[in-house]
Amino acid sequence: MSRGSKCRPQRKRGITAFGSAFCLTRVRLVFRFQENRLDRKATVSLFVKSSLVLVASAAALLAQPPPATSGEGKIREETIRAARERNALAVQYLNQGSYAEAEPLLTQAVELYQSTLGGDSDMELANALNNLGVSYAGLGRFPEAEAVHLRAASIVEKALGSNHPEYAVNLHNLGVAYLELGRIQEAERLLERSLAIGEKVLGKTHPSLLLVLTNLANLHRFCARHGKALELLNRALRIAENNLSPKDPDVAKVLNARGVLHCSQKRYREAESDWTRALEVLETSGRGQSQFAGVVLSNLGELNRVLRHDNEAERQLKQAVSVLEQSAGPASRILVAPLSNLGRLYTDRGNYAAAEAPIQRSLRITEQTVGCEHPIYAGVLCVLAGLRQAQKSWPEAERLYREALAIAEKVYGPKHPTLAGLLDQYRGCLVVMKRKKEARIVAARIREIETLAGNGSARHTVDVSELVRR
Repeated sequence: MSRGSKCRPQRKRGITAFGSAFCLTRVRLVFRFQENRLDRKATVSLFVKSSLVLVASAAALLAQPPPATSGEGKIREETIRAARERNALAVQYLNQGSYAEAEPLLTQAVELYQSTLGGDSDMELANALNNLGVSYAGLGRFPEAEAVHLRAASIVEKALGSNHPEYAVNLHNLGVAYLELGRIQEAERLLERSLAIGEKVLGKTHPSLLLVLTNLANLHRFCARHGKALELLNRALRIAENNLSPKDPDVAKVLNARGVLHCSQKRYREAESDWTRALEVLETSGRGQSQFAGVVLSNLGELNRVLRHDNEAERQLKQAVSVLEQSAGPASRILVAPLSNLGRLYTDRGNYAAAEAPIQRSLRITEQTVGCEHPIYAGVLCVLAGLRQAQKSWPEAERLYREALAIAEKVYGPKHPTLAGLLDQYRGCLVVMKRKKEARIVAARIREIETLAGNGSARHTVDVSELVRR
């Protein structure tokens, strides 16, 4: 069913928030603008081939009985080797965003490391715990991610001290977990401490500081401290430009993050400039067909959707899907954002039949990669609810909004800032259904959440793939 724009009232296109985050950790409810992910160059054929090898390897490893624990050196060596194999294979899965496949391998690796005697494998255990935390975060299991990151940080602090760069990495990852849990003050304290250690040990202009600077900027953006966020991102960009090649993808990643900040302030011209420049950096370096290039294209496409540049938005979103299918595979979670936004574009146009396919594909990918209780799944449900609302299927739209809210509340709790965006969409549905009293109650809840968050934005993002430790 398709309706032309003349048959429907014109309404302002804005950001429909359903959750974020992952420069950085990326468990996002908002599919509007994506942040930074790892850069990959694989073609579809290579991706499929490597995926088949990974599946076979994982099945073989998981089917193997672990070596019997013993005080004998040989058995101990075999146990550590088996743990290393599982951790190494899991890292490959994490770099593909395949968190469900990585988690059992890392669970086994941790168990094997723990079964060995002595303490000289403690740092390897800490790295495996860190990667397990990354997989948990990717699956939306944030309390479990917090627990293993705490344990990893404790091991590293005991082994290397509280001023070691490795400890700073663990503090950073724990801070990101707290950010996802809505524990903003704790997250800020840990990220600031991680930055301070890095500055003391490595210097204030070392490229290794780029990730923590960007995540700190994300935190400040999340709390509507836009000036501080911009200051940190400008500093990160200076570090990247002064210490790295102009073609380095890290330059593009900082530009992308700054574009997200500009967009959160509706500074669309500045956002477009940063994203266009980021794309130029990637194309100049031969990474124009990389996964990260697909992310930037997706952001540009969504920006043009918001600005009602529909033809350009459609072209860029379709191009993003194509690039990401080739670089990350046809079932990668990273496709969810451009597919969902393509569905929203067709919904805006009144082409509901065309909107259905990309939204349903997003749902299938999300269900297969992270399951039906993940914030990203809630985000896609909201996109589908928007389509049903446009089709005037009010009961179905309300049901989908309620289901999305239930998922987000289960993951984040009832007062997390991410919920404000979801609730605002639900409120809009209630208004259209002329249920004004209920809409006012929801609006009051939104104000309460935003007040508790310091009037911050309900949209934030973190990319767990950036947190993987080899």
